[in-house]
Amino acid sequence: MVISKKTDANACITIHKGKHRYSTKPSLAKSNVFVKLTAEKVIILDQDLKEVVTHDRLYGDLKQESINWILYLGQISKRPTALKYTGIYDLFPQAAKDYFDNLDYENLKATLRTLNTLTEETNFEAAVDALLDAISHGASDTDSIQVLFKRKNSKIMELDGHLAAKNAPELPELKPDISFYDTFYTVADGVEAND
Repeated sequence: MVISKKTDANACITIHKGKHRYSTKPSLAKSNVFVKLTAEKVIILDQDLKEVVTHDRLYGDLKQESINWILYLGQISKRPTALKYTGIYDLFPQAAKDYFDNLDYENLKATLRTLNTLTEETNFEAAVDALLDAISHGASDTDSIQVLFKRKNSKIMELDGHLAAKNAPELPELKPDISFYDTFYTVADGVEAND
């Protein structure tokens, strides 16, 4: 069954008489979305019927909510002081939390923005993995996180620096002979050039 719903200011919709609340993504706040309900899933679609997020369906008469915090990472990066009060903070390992605690406002903002970009490129786990690598190497800038992410997630095969010479064929030394071109070189008065 597919129904139409309007999201609230936090980009969430409710079903089951307002008792079950599901997140969409921040850019869909106060807009119309389609909700596909199955026995196990609640699939939220945008106006173009493209899937935005899928939640496990909630049941029962108690108030419950299902929030996909990863979709809110970009929004949180604009107000990084709210990080600790969101569900996404609990998704980070302790090493990342400790790292965040030692960043000033601007660096926390930049780091969260970088993690959001990397998450959009692949997934949240790969972005966090790059962050943990940067932390373990003592890096404290977003460029290092991006470099480690690209290195781990690049489709380009890394070589160890040089190929094994034992399988390379023996090639003779190349000595070019360009004397053939001397016959084409002439002076303006038609006399052949001499060396």
